Amino acid sequence: MPKPNFFIIGAPKCGTTSLIGYLANHRQVTISIPKEPHYFLTDLPGYRRIRNLDDYEACFSTADEQEQPARIGEASTWYLYSKEAVPNILDYNQDAKIIVMIRNPVDMAESLYKQFVYGLEEDAKTFEEAWKLQPERQAGRSIPKHIAEPIRLQYKDVCSLGSQLHRVSQIVPRDQLKVIVLDDFKSNTKKVYEEVLGFLGLPPDDTDSFPVLNQRKANRYPSINKLLLTNSVLDRLVALIKKVFGIEKLGLSQQLLKLNEKRETGSQLDGKLRRDLTKEFEQEITLLEEWLGRDLTHWRVH
Repeated sequence: MPKPNFFIIGAPKCGTTSLIGYLANHRQVTISIPKEPHYFLTDLPGYRRIRNLDDYEACFSTADEQEQPARIGEASTWYLYSKEAVPNILDYNQDAKIIVMIRNPVDMAESLYKQFVYGLEEDAKTFEEAWKLQPERQAGRSIPKHIAEPIRLQYKDVCSLGSQLHRVSQIVPRDQLKVIVLDDFKSNTKKVYEEVLGFLGLPPDDTDSFPVLNQRKANRYPSINKLLLTNSVLDRLVALIKKVFGIEKLGLSQQLLKLNEKRETGSQLDGKLRRDLTKEFEQEITLLEEWLGRDLTHWRVH
């Protein structure tokens, strides 16, 4: 069974879906199905999608269908946050190539909050409320009903990218580690994509179109999303329809969820809250500057 040899390990809301989507179209690349198996996430067991090694390696079975699958990879975005995932990966494949994508931690925290709201994993009405709830939730209180691994709601820790990158860089050889800043990825996607191909030892291709994948989403009507994702009566109705009419895949709920989506744009952080959050993440931004050897002052000024 083919084994993966490169990993996009995060962070969430930093462009990983777009990058793995572009790489999936390269003739010498095989990507896991599903994209985020999170098999090596042993310290967040409630968020592991694949738990068995045979099942994990089966995620890459399409590599057998390619003539030259030089690179086989996956993109599980919580590996960077995890303290165990990267050591687990290196135990599995010591030569693995590791790709990290980062962004301004203030923007990441807000974007992550909105993603959780969309997926019903967050019930705080505003990001400011969610931020203030962190100590309460750390103590096991005010936990949303549908969150997988409540520790993921600790926005300060989850978005402490400087500390996470420093930890990873202590165990991953520099020539096996590629760090991408989302600002660069957005401003010159083709250049960054070609750098990634070089890092992975892949030949260039003729890709010129780089659509943004997994844009931030919100619900037009949150109550509809809640009904579709949590209503057991609806689940039973769909199961009955499938049984009566012999339909293997109805897809009704997914179609309705799609219709209920709207694109979420811009930031809702007011000036004072953004300044306060920037102070909270000052040390993390400094750590990133030191590691990257570049000035990130623009992350501090808004």
